[in-house]
Amino acid sequence: MKKEYTIGLLLLVIAIVGVLIYFSRSGYEVDLKLTPEQIAEYTEKVDLMDKRIKTVTPPEKPDIDLFVEKARYLEYLGKYGKAIDVLLESFKYYENTSVGWNNIAKLYDKKGDYKSAIVFYTKLVETFDLNAYYLSLAWDYYRLEDIPKAREAYGRYVQFTSGQDLELIKLFGNPQ
Repeated sequence: MKKEYTIGLLLLVIAIVGVLIYFSRSGYEVDLKLTPEQIAEYTEKVDLMDKRIKTVTPPEKPDIDLFVEKARYLEYLGKYGKAIDVLLESFKYYENTSVGWNNIAKLYDKKGDYKSAIVFYTKLVETFDLNAYYLSLAWDYYRLEDIPKAREAYGRYVQFTSGQDLELIKLFGNPQ
């Protein structure tokens, strides 16, 4: 039974990643008004991380930090879609990585794709018990105007972390 559950979970993760790769719209870019020097520096860093990733030969896996750094520099260049694609690529090597899920969620938030961000924040909460992400879930549900789910997520944030968000308290009151 446990083996079947593991295989089923793995297939679900692969399916989710596949759908997200398909819909990630890797061409999504933002004009950040960078200087030519900044563009050159960040592009050089992207190329360096890419070379380091490609030099690793199986069965070795490239360090997850290489993917994160490459995505970070793509983000600095305003290439959010490509940054997301790089992080999704890391899942070929790392089935579950909190740093990957976190960075993807934040990039989707920056893109304004709150539904996709919710998928990854939920993964962080459910897989890694990172309850602080209930706050991000609350805000994303609020941005999608799903107030019942926003209140529920905020209530769980307060329950599990004892944290507070003054803006959400103004909107929802203090959860009991």
